[in-house]
Amino acid sequence: MVSVELNGWGFGTGHRRGVLPEINQIGRARNIEGKVSIARSPCIPEEAKRASNATKNTRPTKKAEKPRSELKRDWDDQDVIGKGHPWQQFHRDISQDALYSEDAPYMDDLIRDLATVKIVNASQFRGGTQLKLDLRLADGNRVIAKPMRLSRDHVYKYTREEPFWLEPERHYAEIAAFHLDRLLGFRRVPPCSGRRVNLKKEILGKSEDTNLLSTVFKSGGNLCVIGSCKPWFCNQDHPSCTKGDLMEVAMCQFLPTYQGGIPVREVAYPWSQGIKESKVWKGKNICLDILKDPARLDGRYLLDLIEQGIFDFFLRNYDRHHYSQLRKYRKLGCVLHVDNGKGFGNPLVDDDTFLAPVYQCCKLRRSTYFRLKELARPQSRLSNRLNASMSHDPIAPVITEVHLQAMDRRLETVLRTIDKCIRNHGESNVLVERLE
Repeated sequence: MVSVELNGWGFGTGHRRGVLPEINQIGRARNIEGKVSIARSPCIPEEAKRASNATKNTRPTKKAEKPRSELKRDWDDQDVIGKGHPWQQFHRDISQDALYSEDAPYMDDLIRDLATVKIVNASQFRGGTQLKLDLRLADGNRVIAKPMRLSRDHVYKYTREEPFWLEPERHYAEIAAFHLDRLLGFRRVPPCSGRRVNLKKEILGKSEDTNLLSTVFKSGGNLCVIGSCKPWFCNQDHPSCTKGDLMEVAMCQFLPTYQGGIPVREVAYPWSQGIKESKVWKGKNICLDILKDPARLDGRYLLDLIEQGIFDFFLRNYDRHHYSQLRKYRKLGCVLHVDNGKGFGNPLVDDDTFLAPVYQCCKLRRSTYFRLKELARPQSRLSNRLNASMSHDPIAPVITEVHLQAMDRRLETVLRTIDKCIRNHGESNVLVERLE
């Protein structure tokens, strides 16, 4: 029996999402008997339950129902035959230390499938402040797609007129973040690939979501969609439009649900760039208090947050208000680098305050430090390796040459900051693999 998940969850912020009002938004789920079943859940609308029962000749009795514990609950809870699809191999590869293994032999196939496998159903993604698409692919995979909003050479100023809280998301930022995170050795960003889709045929033609379909219009001969989200992002001044028939999107892999629900737990990020939050850590060294708290030193929490600060400095991502970990592993799990659409906005100016976790704590994994040193060498320069890694993406070039140059410049700043800590506190006190 195949179960259709109406209460889906994705990666990103910790809000409930993916609750679809009607069963036909999911598309058809088939098995060899041609039956459709709905997972028992208090979140399933009554009309969806009635639609499920309408597919059967008779209404099932209580005696015929399986115990709740035996029901298939998750959209991704499928039998895996052999190695399974690449996305299923990715799900099985997730560990408490990373989202995928260092070699990840399926990764090239997964990236290819994200860019090529037929889209069978589309709806608007529920959650977040900007337009995202919830896509189902013919291989059973589920993808979050971010449509193109800005050109690659657009520079966001981060001024009073262009504050960071009004910054639009960029589809290419998600793709570049995945490749950068992998090169840095973190492996905490879900796989993402670019794709050019025919908006009318592959998205709108596969959708019955009125929140999406009711916001379509034409502009200059191109098809545009607004979607339904926060009014300062979903309006006619901020549409996502095709060029001709095609639109670029970032196709990013969903994480598997956990016990039928959201896969991640979110906690307030101590070094958030929020207006109120940043006043706290910009006014004093908050790491002095963190290092005194044994509970906050437990596990990999702090060293991961320091690495997240470095990662966000490369991206200049002001949208990191929380840090995320997989619920399956709780505090033992690595800090995930998810929701990076507001990165890569301005390659011309750097903001060293993102490195506050580094210069306030003066701690870093030894392995991360030497990885950064390796990427600063002329023969393995970060910009060259990042460019090569993204060169096969369907929408390459993913970022501009100016952004690539910014990666090398920002790497030098990161290393100078760490080296200053080493001079002041000694290498053995700064470079560690775990905190005692």
